[in-house]
Amino acid sequence: MKPVLAILAIYSLLFLGGCGSPAVSLHPLYMEKEKPATEAGIEGAWLAEDSNASGADRWDVAVEADGCYHARSQQQNAEANKPKQTELHNICLVRLKEKLFFDSELLTKDFGATAVSANDLGITIVRGHIVGRLWLVDKDMLRVARFTSSWAEKNMPESQRAMQGQTAIITASTEDLRKFLSEHAVDDSVWDSYTYLCRPGVDCKLRATADRLVRYPDDDDVLRDAAVVFVTRGDYDKATGLLQHAAQVAPDKAATHGMLALALLPRHDFTGIRRELAQAQKLDKENPENYDLFFGLSYFLEGNFPEASRIFAKAHATEKTPTAGPILFNYFSLARGGRRKEADAFLAKETARFVGSPEDQLLLLQAAGRVTNPPWAQLGDKANKDNTFLYAENCVVQGDLKAAGAALETIINNAGDDIIQKLMAKAELERLQAGGAH
Repeated sequence: MKPVLAILAIYSLLFLGGCGSPAVSLHPLYMEKEKPATEAGIEGAWLAEDSNASGADRWDVAVEADGCYHARSQQQNAEANKPKQTELHNICLVRLKEKLFFDSELLTKDFGATAVSANDLGITIVRGHIVGRLWLVDKDMLRVARFTSSWAEKNMPESQRAMQGQTAIITASTEDLRKFLSEHAVDDSVWDSYTYLCRPGVDCKLRATADRLVRYPDDDDVLRDAAVVFVTRGDYDKATGLLQHAAQVAPDKAATHGMLALALLPRHDFTGIRRELAQAQKLDKENPENYDLFFGLSYFLEGNFPEASRIFAKAHATEKTPTAGPILFNYFSLARGGRRKEADAFLAKETARFVGSPEDQLLLLQAAGRVTNPPWAQLGDKANKDNTFLYAENCVVQGDLKAAGAALETIINNAGDDIIQKLMAKAELERLQAGGAH
């Protein structure tokens, strides 16, 4: 039976996404002669909040004659020359104690030109059901959560479930499963991370974030994730407020203080930035040395180049594995602090004796002007944002403020969720536009 269940798990873990492994039930959640529940407004096209996490870019839902729904998912392959992958699921809704649940069963999966259905797996294969909860938050957004294997393993008796790796195979009868889920429906730990689907044209990330904040206003993880969303949309005050609240409800989290330091950058509150960095460094017991470069960057972006140079020099001297970053930022600090001759000599000396990765060696050679058609000058949405920032700073040192500005704008416009580079580039561009090249 074990090989059968292993195959079952492979073909059943396909409805939506989320963290962890969903449980797979051998029995459906719906009764054989029960009329499926309906939910007005569920039909039509839905797009995932985050296609990378959900595993599907688009879902098209249509009601069937028996009252259940067919949901066809479509995922665009990242490689343009490869076909889309599609899956077809049969979804029956069940209402228990005024709460809406779903039962999802895979019907077919297309692997490019090859299609596989559950019937193709043979008569020895037991077809499985993914079960969970569903909410139509409003006409434009769905919230979905699946019954999670980790909870089933810890809380269901072994007579009602069996573990296949990380997947719980639920052997409980339909009646027992219904009773079990309805009794624990409001317990968040029963369900995996909530997945959101929105109508085309809706800013799903923003809407889902707003919903999470209403449901979990004092969860520091939710607050930090929401802050990233608002930073990427340019609402820095909102992001700062969320992180300040996160620091109040969970003051012992280094990540919160580190992110708050970043969120303060658009305000040019460098005193506040260093206060939060110091708190984060104090709380981070594993890698406190990682914050030294951020202290240096705070002084660099503030225009205090002597202090920035001192910190970058110390960081370079104490590195276990030499990298180009501290060397280059020390070079930029020296040059922009009025010590250009010393800066050039320093760069030449460090480049000549540098022993490190080819990528770091290339960065040093590019800064020294010893590479024709330097790769870091190739701007675009695919460019390495760290290298583009270094290129921008080198342009400033060389006096090409136009090229520096173009590089910084490229970072801002293509940063995505990389809020560190986005905020650093924004702060530096504002300083250059205000005449702060030196």
